[in-house]
Amino acid sequence: MKPLTLSLFFLISVAYADGGYANDVTSYPYCMNIPYSPEVIGCMMDTTEQKEKEYQDAFKKYLQYINPSQERPYNKSLIASLANKARKSWDIYMKNECLAEASVYEKDSYGYNAAYNICLTIRYDSRIKYYKSKIY
Repeated sequence: MKPLTLSLFFLISVAYADGGYANDVTSYPYCMNIPYSPEVIGCMMDTTEQKEKEYQDAFKKYLQYINPSQERPYNKSLIASLANKARKSWDIYMKNECLAEASVYEKDSYGYNAAYNICLTIRYDSRIKYYKSKIY
């Protein structure tokens, strides 16, 4: 294994272990098969974008579930409004948390970009699972 590939593997392993996600997230397996180069960061960024779209879709489905067209014994618009507010707050929190995690590296370095994208993908995965678990 080349030293740079080993470094990336170590960075990802530490990020997963640090966040308690070592057994939970398998978002980058195909990125790990690329020899370390700018292509790896591109792969990670593409994966993060894909997870963000999945996250948005999962939230839309969740919102449709809690705000159906048929009558419910609860205030649907209030719950939908609170869910939207919670999502916006979570998005801000998540991005700031990931910036903090990535900031141990020099801005715009491979380590910074890798740490930031790994963090985002892990958080998106977590929230996707949350929304899916709330739809019965």
